Amino acid sequence: MQSMDTHDGQSGKEQSEGDSIRGDLSSPDPNCDLQAFELFEKMRNSEGEKIYWRMEGLRAIYYVFSQNYAELSSAIAHFEADESFPRYWHVQQRHNMRAFQQENMRLLHNVVAAAFSLVDQTRILVREIYGEEPFQNEYQRKVDEVFSNSEIAGLVKGLRNWMLHRGLVPVDMQATLDATGKFAASIVLNINELRSWDRWDPRARHFLETAPDPLRLRDVVDGYYELVKQLYDWLASRMAQIHASAFDEWASWNREYRKLRPDE
Repeated sequence: MQSMDTHDGQSGKEQSEGDSIRGDLSSPDPNCDLQAFELFEKMRNSEGEKIYWRMEGLRAIYYVFSQNYAELSSAIAHFEADESFPRYWHVQQRHNMRAFQQENMRLLHNVVAAAFSLVDQTRILVREIYGEEPFQNEYQRKVDEVFSNSEIAGLVKGLRNWMLHRGLVPVDMQATLDATGKFAASIVLNINELRSWDRWDPRARHFLETAPDPLRLRDVVDGYYELVKQLYDWLASRMAQIHASAFDEWASWNREYRKLRPDE
């Protein structure tokens, strides 16, 4: 996700490090001159300051999701690596396999839960900031564009409901022998068990009917992550554009303030 503390080069001058919106301004000394205090109060109560912190909150929620995804992706890559095969598939290593299965399920649960926490919190943030303004509709059109026709998005939404109503998502550890006699490990969704459920939406149902078997977990989580990233990169950029003048105003006041109080 793009950084939310500056606007892009399409609007306004680039902000220097000292001009970026930041939260480390302590209240001025009571003996400071009136002009510096007034500038500080303008910054503290400005639109730029308030929007910046709302964007920081959104960035924090996105960070939770993206880090959960990164941990799951790393775990899958570790398990499927050739050098990991002896650690999990030898008979004497069954305890390692059980431990990894539990950890993988925890990571998958975290990704799905964080994804929908992100969806809910973003919808609330956009509604609270923009209310009935046109951007509210623009945001919803973008959400529809990215997610509404996505079968991967439908599947992940269904997996969330599966976890709420049925329990853990059916995930299998699979080892196959290729034509050269080499074993390869993979983590797959149990597609037959998933197909037996009757509560998928049409997108997910079609995906499961046409998906390859085995269905690799990596393909699902990678595909969904790219959709989320696409939306939140767009949202960060659009909010920075919309509020560019407020950020420029804040930066101008900050430059004046720094001239009056260069040691802070």
